[in-house]
Amino acid sequence: MPLVLRMPKRGFRNPTQLNIAVFNIGRLEEYSFPDGVVSRDTLLSMGLIKGNVQIVKILGDGEPSKAYILKDVKTSRSAQDKIEKLGGRILLSN
Repeated sequence: MPLVLRMPKRGFRNPTQLNIAVFNIGRLEEYSFPDGVVSRDTLLSMGLIKGNVQIVKILGDGEPSKAYILKDVKTSRSAQDKIEKLGGRILLSN
């Protein structure tokens, strides 16, 4: 067997890479959120994301049936418009 195949494979690993979880509004409709509040902590406690996710982003695919309150969750422009049209809010902390 050639030496190249016997050597361990090592390479560059980017330590600054962020783990991002992406959800569509249509997928949020499948679950029941307490008080309509969606945050990284509620998604983590429900088991929808793993513990190593730093950022959660909501995309606008699908139609929401109720107003959600998004805490510290990034959204796309279309998702933001759909949520605010139903009376929901997006709360970002710095």
